[in-house]
Amino acid sequence: MIKLCALLISFVIVCSAFCGEEVKRSPDSEYHDGVPKGKVEKQPPWRSKIFPGTERDWWIYVPAQYDPAKPANVMVFQDGGGPVNVAGEMRAPVVFDNLINKIEMPVTIGIFINPGVLPPADNAEFPKSESLLNGEIAVAVARGKSREEAEKSIPKTASRLPRMNRAFEYDSVGDRYARFLLEEILPEVEKKYNLTKDPAGRAVCGQSSGGSCAFTVAWERPDAFAKVVSGIGSFTSLHGCNAYPDLIRKTEPKPIRIYMQDGDHDLDIYAGSWWHANQDMAAAFNWMGYDYFFLQGHDGHSGKQLGMNFPDAMRWLWRADPVEGKRPEKADQRGVWEVLIKGEGWKHSYMLSETDLGGAVLMRGCDVDDSGVPYFLKNNKGDNGAKIMKLNSDGSAAEFADFKDYSGEIKFGPDGKLYGAAGDKIACFDKEGKRTDYAELNQGKGVFSLAFDHTGALYCGVLEGHITLINAKKEISTLTAKTGDHSILQLIPDQGFMAIIDRHKSAIDSFQIGADAKLNNGEPFYTLQSAEGENLVYANASAVDDKGRLYVACKNGIQILDQAGRVIGILNLPLRTSVTGIAFGGPNFDTLYLVTMRGIYSRKLNARGVLSCKPPVIPPKPQM
Repeated sequence: MIKLCALLISFVIVCSAFCGEEVKRSPDSEYHDGVPKGKVEKQPPWRSKIFPGTERDWWIYVPAQYDPAKPANVMVFQDGGGPVNVAGEMRAPVVFDNLINKIEMPVTIGIFINPGVLPPADNAEFPKSESLLNGEIAVAVARGKSREEAEKSIPKTASRLPRMNRAFEYDSVGDRYARFLLEEILPEVEKKYNLTKDPAGRAVCGQSSGGSCAFTVAWERPDAFAKVVSGIGSFTSLHGCNAYPDLIRKTEPKPIRIYMQDGDHDLDIYAGSWWHANQDMAAAFNWMGYDYFFLQGHDGHSGKQLGMNFPDAMRWLWRADPVEGKRPEKADQRGVWEVLIKGEGWKHSYMLSETDLGGAVLMRGCDVDDSGVPYFLKNNKGDNGAKIMKLNSDGSAAEFADFKDYSGEIKFGPDGKLYGAAGDKIACFDKEGKRTDYAELNQGKGVFSLAFDHTGALYCGVLEGHITLINAKKEISTLTAKTGDHSILQLIPDQGFMAIIDRHKSAIDSFQIGADAKLNNGEPFYTLQSAEGENLVYANASAVDDKGRLYVACKNGIQILDQAGRVIGILNLPLRTSVTGIAFGGPNFDTLYLVTMRGIYSRKLNARGVLSCKPPVIPPKPQM
């Protein structure tokens, strides 16, 4: 059954809607005497856990020059039964033999994987549909049988069909397929072969939906795969890959090298135009300064052009240059380029020790004092409980105060004291770390988020309740604005409006702040971008700068929204872990501090943060 499905897949991929110009096959796609041949090993069918119940055929190619003492590069091919075929369009084993022999590409192990198939639970047979029978009869008649003969010879029943997982695995966005490679396939290959861990030595290749899948793998895990070959890539609305041109333009460039191919007679169907989709991808790569090459032709949805040019594609992909892009000269200052500084990436500011990590230490929240020094929560699940820590300039952290009953954020007030959510109370810590209880809400629900304005009014976000206001006279009132699960409260720089950020929703409500500090005229003004393949945004922290931009830490990065409520850029996270706090700090408040479950990172930006507990700052007028 798996073989039959693979044949059907191959047939779909190589069917061309238009026959383009004839191109002679490169000598590097042919066998030659004296060239050492690698070996292709057919593997037992793989049964996946990440794609539960599925089975798939797969092969490993090992070059003759492979030395177990030296880590080999690795290249993964989707729809592997096609490219591993030495008589097919791509002929990857033959090309690898020739180019490795000529030292025009590194020693590379090829992994060729077919998409998964989930067989039915039993072999019970049922009547065929009329459309299926008529189709089979028509095929038989076309092959020379009479209709009467065809009707008699064709069985009227059939067993249930398998579930073909190809579209789900290849066209879906998100990290599932990357995890499948990293958690299942590569570890299995590494049992026999020494593979490199360097992302620059790892590539992914595919055509059609396999091509968009190849890009998705690198996009989700550039720390593991830095090189992509995509032929006739399905960057259309089959399962969400049509979102990539937009995301590429907004997201800080990732260290990926991309070789693309498509023809101007490619598919144009309900899901979109393949040719225009690939043009949009190339335009986005160009605008963001990616290291990419776009081979354009006149074929339809065919693997022919990429197959004919595969040796040159390998030379370009595996050249020794570092995998890095560059800021294009024609890019304007809008978007993520507004805040990026060349050469300034994320740096370790404080990392938990191995002892801490073994003790399940969590770090939450972040705010800075008048000097821009960060304070954060460190929570040991043992007897010591939570502590407020102060970050030192040398990368160490000093204990500031015990805070065992914390329930959410810590924020500095206009008086220079540090305040923290402690169940239904608000705790206050003076500059020496001595604690007093500032106020008690008595609502029966825990406080999570805090936001001061410059007058000393304190807005408290109650878990799944309403925002509670404590004014400078300590008078407590409940506002009509509601909060969800761990909502974040963020005043914009001029303190005329407040953003209420629900951790799960893409819409951020904006409320006008009245003269009485009450919240009025709310509407879902800002719109976050959910992570690819996710319905939830997982927004955990926020900050603002003096140009009125809102920074929100989400699962897919630090999203930057302009004053009009639009995402204009996304900063990549330094590692794949939850962000629990962000704040602008440093002497000039131009360093963004990012608190994660494992440590604190910092990055200098072309931006200056604003503290809401200080006098309002009027930003420039919005660009509409």
